[in-house]
Amino acid sequence: MSSHKELGIQLPPLLPLEYCTVERAARLLGCEEEDIYHWHEVGAISLCVKLEDQSCRPSIRIKTEDGMMSLAEKKVLEKEGALDAFISTHSILGGIYLEPSNSDTWMFGFSGFANGFWKIRGKTENGNWLLTTVGEIEYKPTGEGLEHVTLLSINLPPIEGERYVFKPDLEKLHRAIHGIETLSNRYNDREIAESMRQAELEVQNIRPYRVEKKQAHLIRLLIESHPKLGTEVLEKPYAACDLLEAQFARDGIGTIDADPVTVGNWISGKRKK
Repeated sequence: MSSHKELGIQLPPLLPLEYCTVERAARLLGCEEEDIYHWHEVGAISLCVKLEDQSCRPSIRIKTEDGMMSLAEKKVLEKEGALDAFISTHSILGGIYLEPSNSDTWMFGFSGFANGFWKIRGKTENGNWLLTTVGEIEYKPTGEGLEHVTLLSINLPPIEGERYVFKPDLEKLHRAIHGIETLSNRYNDREIAESMRQAELEVQNIRPYRVEKKQAHLIRLLIESHPKLGTEVLEKPYAACDLLEAQFARDGIGTIDADPVTVGNWISGKRKK
């Protein structure tokens, strides 16, 4: 595509800001704020929020190349249940601690505190935000730490505050508004459409941690209240499926279609060691 110099088009100057609020961006670009929110909704640009010591639920993958976590890595993770910080040019995640989770083998439940700017990726089923980092993220272990650690996103309740537009998107909108280039979005760019579709599928598959904890607590209380099962099942949570199925058979109830490890996690409130 020809540059604006080659076309003889002179763009009006744009302040060299690294980022600005949506309100300021609209003034600079000569458009309405709702236009900027529209361009975000169609995937043309990203909007960010600024966090200060915001409690969140990070989605972190810990996985080795051969799919097996070493004994040393397990010991590091289980020692204090803590990880070191993730840092990018604009995003920081620290104070990360392991929590019980019913996720798949290599996904662990964590809590942490986020600072800096984070991109709005979407909303989960329970209305929480799903945010990703601004800039390439790097894991910063201090001393002995885990390797093969990847931060996927953070999950937190919606918060009030400004939305921000970063320089690359501000310049992109500037060029598009003045007819220098087409503004790519999900309706005219297959790559953007696929990326947004994947993001929508991702947020649909994220379970709300707090709901899971309440369900697990209810299950433990129900089992504890059973005069014949309570003590034994709570003492042997990962044998719970066998014990419950035997009792159901005696009571003439159907069989259990559940994963023994998942049921054990629910009852024990933690991952199996």
